[in-house]
Amino acid sequence: MAFDKELFKVKARVASDADYTTPTDKVVCGFYYRLADVDFVDVENEGYAERLEYPNEDYCIACDTLCRNTGIKVKGRYVYEYDLVMYGSSTTNEKMGMIVWDEMQHQYGIRPSSVYNQFSPVKNCINEIIGNFRLSDKDAAVFQEYSEKEAKKYNGFEPVVECRSKQQLNRIDKAVFRNMGLIT
Repeated sequence: MAFDKELFKVKARVASDADYTTPTDKVVCGFYYRLADVDFVDVENEGYAERLEYPNEDYCIACDTLCRNTGIKVKGRYVYEYDLVMYGSSTTNEKMGMIVWDEMQHQYGIRPSSVYNQFSPVKNCINEIIGNFRLSDKDAAVFQEYSEKEAKKYNGFEPVVECRSKQQLNRIDKAVFRNMGLIT
């Protein structure tokens, strides 16, 4: 398998020159490096900008907008952290979600809401990349609105009423004990 340098790229918003932390609207994609406590993305030199005396195309970035490549491809495009995606098994059951890293499961997954924390594993269910939560204020507002609308639909867990007779419970117990080999 050939080495794919695209897997090591990041996306981020360029920082303003005044304080190096306030993001501008310009988004760059390249290789991340940090120099003298300032974060940079090298766009042109394949990750070797910190070794050059005068890097050609490097940008100071707002580090809170940094989005790593997940290694997942959808329709020939790589999916990055915080990308907004449409996912689901069919177009009638399609939902919007955000790609996030799950520390507990050590994998990327889909967070279907910004209102509550939930996690769905990424299978082969991503249909389309529609934006990025961290790279576009407009996309962030769209996802927030979607999340609030979905939260209003949520009514909590539906209680399941179970009414079992003593006779039915005895049959279940006997079947369990029989399977365990405790009775014949």
